[in-house]
Amino acid sequence: MADVGGSQNRARIVTWAVLGITAVLLAWGYAEARRVPRVRRLDVQLPRLGAGLDGIRVVLITDTHYGPLDRARWSAQVCETVNALEADLVCHTGDIADGTAERRRAQAAPLGTVQATRARVYVTGDHEY
Repeated sequence: MADVGGSQNRARIVTWAVLGITAVLLAWGYAEARRVPRVRRLDVQLPRLGAGLDGIRVVLITDTHYGPLDRARWSAQVCETVNALEADLVCHTGDIADGTAERRRAQAAPLGTVQATRARVYVTGDHEY
């Protein structure tokens, strides 16, 4: 005859382990989503690029996805970080917000403070309409 009590105990242990791991991953994901992204510096070699563009500093912002959570303060901190990099070119490559522009205006407004010596460029993503 099968050990019913033992299999029930194992099922409870697995259930609590899955719930615990899920809670930890949710907390970590939330903390990562609220944190100002880390800056990663890369030197990119483009052999056919004109010599006049040697040393150009490009900053890429992408997928801000402003939405129901108010991230206006986070947005301002991201823009301060970008401005501290003294970029020549700043590109936001899509997906500024989820929802209407009017509802996300306060969160996206700090993007207007981004500074670049040559250009600020925006490329639409699949969330813009």
